Amino acid sequence: MQVDKYNAVRGLFYVLVNFHQDCFDFIFGNAEAGCHRWEMIALRVMGLVRGRTSLYHNRPVRVTVFRDLTERRRAEEELRREREFTSTVLDTAGSLIVVLDRTGRIVRFNRTAEELTGYRFDEVRGQTPWDYFLSPAEAAADKVFKRLTANDVVARHENHWRMRDGSYRLFDWSNRVISDSAGTVEYVVSVGVDITERKPDEQATQRLNRLLNTLGAVNPALVRAESEAQLFAGICRTLVEQGEFSMAWVGLADAATQRVTVACQSGFAHGYLENLDIRYDDSLQGQGPTGTAIRTGRTVINDDTEINTNFAPWLERSREHGYRSSWPRRCGCMDK
Repeated sequence: MQVDKYNAVRGLFYVLVNFHQDCFDFIFGNAEAGCHRWEMIALRVMGLVRGRTSLYHNRPVRVTVFRDLTERRRAEEELRREREFTSTVLDTAGSLIVVLDRTGRIVRFNRTAEELTGYRFDEVRGQTPWDYFLSPAEAAADKVFKRLTANDVVARHENHWRMRDGSYRLFDWSNRVISDSAGTVEYVVSVGVDITERKPDEQATQRLNRLLNTLGAVNPALVRAESEAQLFAGICRTLVEQGEFSMAWVGLADAATQRVTVACQSGFAHGYLENLDIRYDDSLQGQGPTGTAIRTGRTVINDDTEINTNFAPWLERSREHGYRSSWPRRCGCMDK
């Protein structure tokens, strides 16, 4: 190996000594000997070599230092291959992968992210997701990032991203941080899965399971109740505490007046039921969800009070209290 190194140096020295004066002033040379690579730099001005010179066969030459670049070139090649491998993995992943620096700006945006959002990496490079993709209602993403950079674990979160066409899609994000040797967070890596279509089905299943569990929990209240008042209170309390309804109430139908009076309530009411005109006759106030349930004996699901025209008489009060849906059901002559 030493012979190879010597031959490489001697070859470069020979090139330098015999370099014609009429050639380029700047000389850059490389030589390979076995698995080693060498680099030489020399500079010639007006036929002389700048720097410390000596004579070789009565010609001025420069004493040149040679550097063995073998390890450096090998490390550079390994780094290049590693970067190419990482880039390929990121771009072929089926999920969004977004990398943020410590200031929250996008430094990596994989191909799936480009295809789903409609934005190219060059367009979003240096932007923050909460300023570029999120609506004001999703501002909590900024707080999530601050917690991550403070080494506070936020493994999962969900938010809606705005696409180029103006639509919004819901993503489930998994987060990891990359820290330097001092433990300071340098990058946040977020992997997002599009759950836009899946989420409503999951929510519907959760609501159904919760409702079934709640109905099962009502049975003990039926058994333990020693009076009608205790029965009503137990049902309302169970619906709110275990069913997670905002408010539950029991009303009694008066056959003489065809009006409904409140017998018991639980939850976030705050005056919603006070002096509420609910009927089950043919009047406008009798066409609402509760009146319809009493007249027909069917469970009425009022999904959205904003678009249900039969709910118009109570819409303003419902808005004031934050109620958006209802589920009245007739039980004998009772309505809840």
